[in-house]
Amino acid sequence: MNASSFFALFVILTITLALEGYLFWRWRKRKNRGVPRRVPPIFGPKRVSRLEIRRVETPLPAQVPARTVDLHPVGAPAPAWSFVARAGEGLTRVGRAYTGWFPRAEVILLGAALALYLLTRFVGLDQYPVYFNGDEAIHTVHAANLIEHEGYVDSTYLPTYFKNGQLYNLSLSVYVQIIPTLLFGKSVLVTRGTSILLTLIPALTVALIVRDFLKLPYGWAATLLLALAPVWFLHSRTAFETVLSVSMYAGFLYFYLRYRLDAPKHLYAALAFGALTFYAYSPAQVVIVACGAALLLLDLPYHLKHWQTSVGGLAWLLVLSLPYLRFRLQAADAVLTHLREVESYWLQPWPLSEKLARFFSLYFYGLSPGYWFFLNFKDIPRHQMGTYGNLMGITLPFALVGVAVALKAVLPGKVVQRLRAFLPEKVRSFWGEEAPAETHIRLTYRTILLALLIAPLPGTIAEIGNTRVLTFVLPITLLTAAGLLTLLRWAETHVRATRPSWRFAFAPGLFAVLGLGLWAFTTDALRNGPFWHQDYGFGGMQYGAEPLFDKIDTYLDAYNTIQITLTSDWANNSDVLNAFFLDEPLEIELASIDAFLNTVKDLAPMHLIVLTPEEYAQAQASGKFASVEVAYTLPYPNGQPGFYFVHLVYVDNITEILAEERDARHVLQEGTVTLADGTSLQVHYSLLDMGTLPELFDGNDQTVIRTLEANPFILEIIFPEPRPLQELTLRIGGDKTQITTSLTTASDQPPVVITQIVDGRDLPREKVINFGETYLVQTLRLEVLLVERGEPEHVHLWDLWLR
Repeated sequence: MNASSFFALFVILTITLALEGYLFWRWRKRKNRGVPRRVPPIFGPKRVSRLEIRRVETPLPAQVPARTVDLHPVGAPAPAWSFVARAGEGLTRVGRAYTGWFPRAEVILLGAALALYLLTRFVGLDQYPVYFNGDEAIHTVHAANLIEHEGYVDSTYLPTYFKNGQLYNLSLSVYVQIIPTLLFGKSVLVTRGTSILLTLIPALTVALIVRDFLKLPYGWAATLLLALAPVWFLHSRTAFETVLSVSMYAGFLYFYLRYRLDAPKHLYAALAFGALTFYAYSPAQVVIVACGAALLLLDLPYHLKHWQTSVGGLAWLLVLSLPYLRFRLQAADAVLTHLREVESYWLQPWPLSEKLARFFSLYFYGLSPGYWFFLNFKDIPRHQMGTYGNLMGITLPFALVGVAVALKAVLPGKVVQRLRAFLPEKVRSFWGEEAPAETHIRLTYRTILLALLIAPLPGTIAEIGNTRVLTFVLPITLLTAAGLLTLLRWAETHVRATRPSWRFAFAPGLFAVLGLGLWAFTTDALRNGPFWHQDYGFGGMQYGAEPLFDKIDTYLDAYNTIQITLTSDWANNSDVLNAFFLDEPLEIELASIDAFLNTVKDLAPMHLIVLTPEEYAQAQASGKFASVEVAYTLPYPNGQPGFYFVHLVYVDNITEILAEERDARHVLQEGTVTLADGTSLQVHYSLLDMGTLPELFDGNDQTVIRTLEANPFILEIIFPEPRPLQELTLRIGGDKTQITTSLTTASDQPPVVITQIVDGRDLPREKVINFGETYLVQTLRLEVLLVERGEPEHVHLWDLWLR
């Protein structure tokens, strides 16, 4: 952390303490004027609900006799411990001031916590995370395109969803970037800053839920605990749509509790935030639908009691659903396509028992402390913070206490009494009596536990990942805060009897501990975060977007005739990053080194090619370039070369080398396949680099085979004896494809050749080729050519059915 950042953190903590001193001064001033105190006790049983704050007037007595405290006899020397007593009196006076202005002090400390939260999101944003991902940039790119085309995308006005790759899974995250893009243009700070500002919603609502519904003091502690969660610290500094979904989900939980415990009118705000959660992130749809359905059933009597509000809410929900209904009419197979893309096991031809076993295995792993509080190897490194777990391990005991407190409030009294009987005597005093919790507290804990149990569900669709189950941070933060503050209240109760003045140090002490802990954690992330995982390439951190395009901009500005080719193999959605950083994206070409190794390109002297270290080594070892001249090297954070800006010159005989390689690509491989009916087939096929030949005949649309370089994909099937065939079905990719089928029959007739062209489409699909009549086929030859692609190229095939 730099000096200015440290100074800002120091100033916030200093201002907080100064405000408390100011409150003490104001209290003394009011006391001297005879102004009555407005004070519910901090922890006493008569503490006024924050939902029903009322003025408490305490008339002053006519005369208050002075009270003297003799610390030691008159004339006797002051004992050594007298300064302790005087300090105790001072703490008592400060404590009375704090108690007298408790509501205002709480607001001030909450404001300070939010300011500290916001500061630790923005400080060093260019240092950590070390990457700026294409999945972050794509929201702003779509927003800019929407502005440019006046709200239209592919003839649809204000579409519900936008494409990320082949999937329609971006919605709200695009629309929230429109105004910032209009005002400030495209930049990393604006894109991430918009997301960060929206994370103030969960930062505020967790504090309000603790304060208003759980009736615990120091609700601002929940804000600081949320800020300290590593998984949230990292992702809340990015613009991934999962962060937006958590922000909207926090608003839903808060306003639903307001609806349930305060006023029915808040149902409309709760439904609005629920719909925004649904549109923010596709895995969050599982969370909000499951949570909404559960709350509908659990609170059905309350909904029926306020039936007029419920009917209005139903109509409002229908309005909020209209954009999604329009989308489903336009893309009816969108959900199924998404499940195929993430390779969901629910689409696999497994027995139901095996699917359920997989489901429960993923679900309980997503709930386990081992996944959340300790380092795991499930999440990819760029979504982790070095050796930190997803949550701070030191907060696990408080989270467990919070779960125990929640269960005590929710479970029936008889169950609680039986559980209490098993506790040690000293723990029973902390556990408390068997008196049932107040209704509003019980309902709040029930909602929090429900959110906790629902959070892992998105990870059970395909695989657990912290971005998919990020909503877990909300209920676990609330439970951790409940556990911490319950322990603090218990400690304050015991301290009151022996050291009454000490209890007033709890609030500033807690703020100082959490605030300084957050400062130390932020410092560690900014100083050491760039070096925690030092694979900065495609499979690791995908470092380099901002410095890389800054350097490219420098070259474009300096040389009018320069031609730049940037590798596409360094990050996800590299074309999106190109559109994000460059005003004219077509100024540069995106291509990997393979484009220069497999075909002869025009390499002019002013042609600059940007390569990764792996591609640079490949170019040097290929033997196809007489010269690989490095013009500039952009380093990784650890100082190692990250990107090479090079000039290439081919060897003289490059044409002969490529011709030999082209002939080698067309040599067919040999193999055998056994069909489901037991028939063994001899097959000649193009060389593969993905999948195995039997996967072409397994009937599973989740498996795919792919040629290494050959286009067309050639497949020759030799039957052991003539087989009657009338048609075949191929599952092919989305490119424009020419399928040539050649049937050799047992007779001496020439082969029957059928050629069909399938137009391009976004997603894989099935193509039926009917032969017109039934043939006794001895040999079947298929050629699958991607019409608009050259060679080398990857050709994908999913399935082949013979009928």
